[in-house]
Amino acid sequence: MAMRDLLSQEEIDALLQPVDTRDETVIASLLRAAKDFSECNGFEYKPLNGVIERTIIQDFLERSGGNVSQTARELEMPRRTLRGKIRKYDL
Repeated sequence: MAMRDLLSQEEIDALLQPVDTRDETVIASLLRAAKDFSECNGFEYKPLNGVIERTIIQDFLERSGGNVSQTARELEMPRRTLRGKIRKYDL
């Protein structure tokens, strides 16, 4: 089953709009969508999850002007963990 069989064009367009990554329901929805997409299209879920995580971290870093401590607080993760993810995703 292809993605277009699951979602209308309107729903696809809505998914492509910028989202507030501070909203936990939006993050949960994105993760569910990535999992559903991967299952329907034969992709591995883990890389899609990484793309979402990278996007969220990048968004928070931009909002904080690159301030890692502030970003870590806002994401509620240890600064050291965030630094590792910044290296991992080459941000």
